[in-house]
Amino acid sequence: MKTGQARWGGWALLWLVGCALWWWGSEPTASAATNHWTVPPVAPVLINRNFECSDGFVAEPSQEGQEIMVPLGWSLIISDGAPSVSSTRLFYSKTCDDSNSFIEKLEGRDSLLVRSQDIETLPTPGKPFDVILYQQVDATYGGAYSLSGWMVTLCGSKSKPFDCPAGNFMMKAIGIDPNGGTDPNAEGITWVENSLNFVDDHGKGLGWQNLYTSATALGNKITVFARMTSPFQWHGNLGFMD
Repeated sequence: MKTGQARWGGWALLWLVGCALWWWGSEPTASAATNHWTVPPVAPVLINRNFECSDGFVAEPSQEGQEIMVPLGWSLIISDGAPSVSSTRLFYSKTCDDSNSFIEKLEGRDSLLVRSQDIETLPTPGKPFDVILYQQVDATYGGAYSLSGWMVTLCGSKSKPFDCPAGNFMMKAIGIDPNGGTDPNAEGITWVENSLNFVDDHGKGLGWQNLYTSATALGNKITVFARMTSPFQWHGNLGFMD
């Protein structure tokens, strides 16, 4: 389907803070046609790269009849489960104008919130999900591009130590399709993954995680992906992207 006020609650935090796309300043390799690449002097800019409510969210219905809020400029694929997706500030503060209330974010005033279905509702709270955001951007054939994203995950409740079972995790990933396609399962996408929880096995805080990947454009567009997967059923699983 295409489509807080909480400090460390029973959740799985995730995200992509300040998803930034840069052109590499390395020497271009030869093209088949001219033996010279033309590399743009200015990097393409992602629309609403920090998922700010002030930059716009588009409401779409989910299969369960719930409202899904998709950040303007992005497309959303939910390939598993039925999580809710929204602006974090709109979800917890109910207004985009409230900049004083604490919400989970890395920069700016907002982030993207993904909450597992029945997050604290028995008998099976925190149902698994797989969420992919993507955005196509103009590119120069042969140009070298990099993508940097920030995410943070936390499964389970706010009890200390956190009660997420050993072996459970939420997977964070970003990727670039050098062909500019929109299928997250396509061959050729350069993915990088991180499955660290908010804390390590000894309870030490790890916090936000940076992910970084790169690719060389094979057409006049590339596609950037941000993915959050919660493969285990456990209460409190949710994610933030910024």
